[in-house]
Order: sequence, then C-alpha cells, then structure tokens
Amino acid sequence: MSIKTLRKRIALVAVSALGAGVMSVVAVPTANAAVVATTFKWGTAVNTAPVAGAGGACSYSASTNTLTTLAVGTTTFYAAAADTETDNTTAYYTLSFTGGVGGYFNIASAAATATEAKIAVNNAKTIVTLGDTAAGADLDVPDSIAWVPAANGKSTFALTETVIATGATTTLATYTLNRVATCDNTYSAANSAVQLTTGTLGTGATELTTASGVADTVDADKPAWNSAAYIALWLADQYGAPVNSSTSYLTATATGGATVSWTETDTSSTQSTAVVAGSGLHNEVLVVFPNSATYDAVDTVVTIQYNGVTVGTKTINFRGDAKSIEVSSVRGAITAGDSNATSINVSAFKVVTKDSKGNLLAVNPSLYAATGSTTAIASITGSATAPANVGVTCSSTAGTGTIQLYYVRTSDGAAVVGPVTRLTCSSATVYSYKVALDKATYLPGESGTMTITATDSGGRPVSDKATLGSAASKVAVGGSGLTFLSSPAHTDSPDGGKFVYKFYTTQTEGNYVAGVTLNDATVVTTESANFVVKSGSTAVSNAEVLAAIVKLIASINKQIRALQKSLRR
Repeated sequence: MSIKTLRKRIALVAVSALGAGVMSVVAVPTANAAVVATTFKWGTAVNTAPVAGAGGACSYSASTNTLTTLAVGTTTFYAAAADTETDNTTAYYTLSFTGGVGGYFNIASAAATATEAKIAVNNAKTIVTLGDTAAGADLDVPDSIAWVPAANGKSTFALTETVIATGATTTLATYTLNRVATCDNTYSAANSAVQLTTGTLGTGATELTTASGVADTVDADKPAWNSAAYIALWLADQYGAPVNSSTSYLTATATGGATVSWTETDTSSTQSTAVVAGSGLHNEVLVVFPNSATYDAVDTVVTIQYNGVTVGTKTINFRGDAKSIEVSSVRGAITAGDSNATSINVSAFKVVTKDSKGNLLAVNPSLYAATGSTTAIASITGSATAPANVGVTCSSTAGTGTIQLYYVRTSDGAAVVGPVTRLTCSSATVYSYKVALDKATYLPGESGTMTITATDSGGRPVSDKATLGSAASKVAVGGSGLTFLSSPAHTDSPDGGKFVYKFYTTQTEGNYVAGVTLNDATVVTTESANFVVKSGSTAVSNAEVLAAIVKLIASINKQIRALQKSLRR
C-alpha cells in the first residue's frame, strides 16, 4: 500500500460494545478487568471523527489524532469501509507503542487471510511489524490489531514505513489514546477560544468550530458608530469536546453605555447585560452595539461568563461620527501656477478628521472655501491611521490664499468645518537671498545654526520646490572657523524659503566669516555673516596680572605723594 494511502486511511472511531461483528474484541486479563482493549484497524476510508457508542468517546481531536474514551465499553481505531488495499512489495510498516501507561498488542486479533498473514510482534508485544522485511515480500494491511492498555491514562503510538532497499524510515502518523474513568464536560480555558470578529449588521458573524489558531480579527475592536461588534465563542472541555450541559448559561455584560444581545441577527439592543441558557452553548456569537444617541465614540469592556466563570474579556472602541477637522504640516510655501497633483503642491498640508474621543476616522473632507491664490484641492482620501495629504492648486499669480475644509456627518447631516489654512503660492526661482547665524559669539567647538533665507521677486519666501542651485558648481556655502554636520548640497530644498544647516565651530579663538554665493539666483551676491570664537574661561592671563600690578603701584605712588604733600603743610 502507498505511503499516502496508509497515512490518510487510519481513522479513530469509538464504537459500542453492542456492535457485534463490527470489530475485533480482545479478552482483558483479570488484573486489568476495569480497562477495555483498544483495537487499531485499517481500511479504505480517510480519517473521520469518532462516533460515540454505549461505552462512548469523550472527545476526539483530528489535529492531534487524540481519542479520549471511557474505561468502560469497547473502543477501536478503524476505518468505515471494508479493507480493499493492494499489495506492497517494496516496504514494510511498523506500529509501535511510544510512551504512556503501557499495555500490549494482541496480534491474535489480526485478520489472517492469505494476504494478511505476515505480522510479527516483539517479545514485549509493544512493536508490531506488518509485512515481510525481505525484498519482494507480499504485504497487505490487516483488518485489525488490538492494543490492551495496562491502566487508565494516555498511551502514544507511531506508524512508520521502512523502504526495504535502503532501510530509510518515515513516520506516517502518530496517535494518542487517553482512557479516563469519567468524561468531565467542564469548561476548559486551554481548549476554548473567544474571538473578537467582524460581521454584517442584521446577519451576524461566522461561528467558531475550533479553538485552534483562533485570533482576533484585525481592527474588529474598532467598529463604526453605525455598526456592531461581534464576539464568537468556542467553549470546550479538557478533552477538546464542546461543552453541552443542559443547565448551562452564558452571561455578557458591557460597560460605557454599550448594549449586548445573544441573538446575532439583532440590529439593536437596550440591555447592557444579556443572558442565554440551555444546551449547545459552545459556539454562540454575541453582538455588541454602541447605543450612542449622539453618535459619539463609545469605549466598552465586554465580559462573558459561562456558568458564572469568566471565559473572555474584550475591549471595544466604537468610532463615533465626525466631531472635528484638524490641519497640520502646512508647507511654508507652495508653487504658483502648479496644480494639486504636482510636486510640493500635492502635499500642501495634512488633515485628519476625528470623533468625540479623538479617534482618527477614514472619511473624506471636501473643499468648503478657497480664497486668493489658492483655487482648488485634490480629492482627499482620509485614513484611520495617519493624516492625509491635501493637494492644493495655485493660480499663476503668486500671492497668498486660504483653504477651508468640511465634512457632512452621516448620522445627522450636520457639517463639521475645519480651520482656515493660510498658504503662500510663490515662485520656485530664487531672486535674492540672505545668510544669518543664530549667534554672534561661540565657544570653541560649540554647535550653531546657519540659515539662508531665499525670496522670490515679490519678496515672498521661495516655494519649497526651489533648490540652492542647478549644479554643485553653482553653490558656494562655507567659511573659515566652522564645519557643517551635513554639507549643504545644491539639491537641498527650503521650508518656507529657509535653508537651515547645523555646524560646529573651530577650537581656535578668533574672528571668522561665513559666506554664501548662489550663482543661479537672479541677484547674485556674496552674503556673509561675521562671528567670534572665544573661550568662556574665567582664568586670568599673565598680561592681565602684570597690568593689575602696574595699576596698583601707580595707585600707591599717588597716595604716597598725597601724604607727603599733606605733611609739608
């Protein structure tokens, strides 16, 4: 039989001891009379979940091939269809007990047809070899082999394939059998999940079918004021089986004025606490509503309990309708004659729309008014995570203008109007320029700032689209006594007509000059700024000491002469 076929066609099924003729049953030694044998059985069917019989299965995990059963009744691993496997002459298979409470394989339970006779077991009866280990051997999988557990508890098994020609071994599947005295259907947090998810108002959300891999849906905690939040549950016991007590109840409580409902098709609720009772509560969906009469933002904490035990707590921040429009990052100057889609003008400033709690909203403000040299804006695409750029069109005539934005609330049709944003539309050509330093005197090695201010022909700050020059040879910025942290480049752009550079001064005291020449400017001059580097030390030099002594002697001599004159009188 192929690897793929054998791997896929082992199923774990719990069947009733009353099912005579369906499976092989092994007599249990007297010492272990409380523990019933377990049978491994192969066939053509792929893995299916267990079916509980009179003895019953507590639970089955398909992801881990784990079957939890009662220690009464009979349990078997078996396939749902008759054995019709083909021969395999290139490999043999091994079924091994790998750990746990222990027990033994009973190969007497294996079917002994002509094609299923090559079965062997080790002395401890914990490893069964299926097929002849010699090349060309005839092999077919037996209908069944029984495992007799030594006690209640877990036992693990592995099914491997060995290629006869090379001896290479591959693990095809692993299994865990857990035999317990009673099936405890009490809620287990380890096997359960509570998911904050998205859904459709009036329809609901997708119910959970497992706790495996469950995580909150991205941004499900940020629903809009006119929608709902959904919390899906998967509640299982310690074996992974769904809780199913007929006396169970679920309680959900929301804070902050929010309301809840266990009817997932509801579109509203008036209750901050909701309860649902009965059996089959393992995969309910809770609906949470903001319930804000003013359409403002609502923050709520939802707590869910199962039979009085808290199974999950979720924080939900409902976004309200628009409350304010805020503007930031206004450019110092944009370009006259350029459209709202061109460089610089495309990001004339940034805008956000916020709700009552300051949350950013993904809504799109429009132009309320434009004056002066600013004539139009590009369509705005708002974002709930970052400010949006606003592109502004300038007329061909340089000058100043204003832009004001607004947004019409969906909830009540009221307009939210933003602040008046003042902009300058100017030329990108430097007409004239000046240079200045932030101080006239610096300490040796002190940091400083140089600012080159460039204006257009109208005296306005040049557009942020301007540069120092068209080529490096067109720009000379420097001077003695200073070193730039980042050297000025001809491609540098201003902010509101100002090119700003950081530097540090020399360690040598003295008088120095910083100079700037921009040869692409309409008016080309060499602009300079004088500065002094001087130590701030309070130490007295020898020259200063000598001068003080001379001054003191002169003062003493003057006093002596005055005294002599007084004595001669």
